[in-house]
Amino acid sequence: GYILTNNHVIEKARKINVTMANGRKIPATLVGRDPSSDLAVIRIPSRHIHVVATLGDSDKIRVGQKAIAIGNPFGLSHTLTTGIISAIHRGIRTEDGIQIDDLIQTDAAINPGNSGGPLLNSNAEVIGINTAIFSLSGGYQGIGFAIPINRAKYIATQLITDGRVARPWLGITGISVTPGLAEGLNLPVDRGILVVKVFRGSPASQAGLRGGTREVIIGNFRLLIGGDIIKSIGGHGISDMNELGRRLDRLRVGQTVLLEISRGVRDLELRVRLTEAP
Repeated sequence: GYILTNNHVIEKARKINVTMANGRKIPATLVGRDPSSDLAVIRIPSRHIHVVATLGDSDKIRVGQKAIAIGNPFGLSHTLTTGIISAIHRGIRTEDGIQIDDLIQTDAAINPGNSGGPLLNSNAEVIGINTAIFSLSGGYQGIGFAIPINRAKYIATQLITDGRVARPWLGITGISVTPGLAEGLNLPVDRGILVVKVFRGSPASQAGLRGGTREVIIGNFRLLIGGDIIKSIGGHGISDMNELGRRLDRLRVGQTVLLEISRGVRDLELRVRLTEAP
């Protein structure tokens, strides 16, 4: 009886009903929701469920393959539209200021009312959850976004088992290293994250990562420098804090990852065991 949908569909609801294909309305209960990923799980009694959708593998999708969207745009129930996968690994910022990354972009017509509906491949497997559109008019303009189903399955599993989502953290603040900053501060690399602060007791602190030790003024900003520079995490190069956040979001609490850092003129490797973000 579990149903996967968008958080923004149900977050302000006092009462939730699910309309079945035959028009019958079934009262639903909220299992859990996760605003950061815009996903939610609701539930109706299992006796009302006779057919379930097959979930595919969103890691295997490719740009150009067929995409099919199902939903209720503008209240027109059971509407099906088709298109292609236009891009993958897209990132958008919602009206609430929440950054959602690794989205599927499609040109299948998605409008208000499609939210929470499935994005299917040509084998009728669910590859995404329709969640957002880019529009200057409020209607379809050829750019829609869906949450990859592999991501949705991971989030839904945590919501069903725990009612919430546990996310890993590193426990630092930092700034992006640019060629200009590297030249001005005489840094050994021109790409990465300069660690400004390491929070006490955090995974980064326990692994021995070091923050800034002396203050400088750059333009109108005061900045602590002298800390480590993170070059990669888990073998993936890192250029800014947003990218670090995206990489951490793909990891699990309790997982140990390898950090490649620069400390002065030395390159070091640190193993960090990730804990749950406070």
